Amino acid sequence: GDPTPLAAWLRVFLGVGLLVAAWSKWKSRPSPQDSTEPPRFLAKLDSLSSWKTLAMGVGLSMLNPKIFVLASASAMTIYESKLHAGEEMIALVVYTAIASLSVLAPIVFVRLRHDKANRVLKDLENWLIANNTAVSVSLLVVFAVFITGSGLKLAF
Repeated sequence: GDPTPLAAWLRVFLGVGLLVAAWSKWKSRPSPQDSTEPPRFLAKLDSLSSWKTLAMGVGLSMLNPKIFVLASASAMTIYESKLHAGEEMIALVVYTAIASLSVLAPIVFVRLRHDKANRVLKDLENWLIANNTAVSVSLLVVFAVFITGSGLKLAF
């Protein structure tokens, strides 16, 4: 049936939670004079086996509340879309494929252009480390506005 008021307000709650996370991350950002250190787990990645790297990625994804909120909102959207079971499965597969592109794209890039990929990915890594807070806050705000807006639209 139609989305329930509870589902609408749950979206609003999740969106506001993302806004709170964005604000908290922004307030705790390092000052421009501070040198930006990469996360501890990132320094260990180069020395891990493929299986340990996979386990670390799964663990970090499952323990990250922001990813949980985004996945929950996506699951609610698919559930509320009034699709048949087969269509829901297709939507879930497409969502998973799109969500996996940030992992799959660099792997394919390394396989196809190993000579160029290492330099490009290292430059990207350095940029992301230096701009981690701004990138994270921007994404959190965009997703928060989208999720909160869809919840408010359903609620009213």
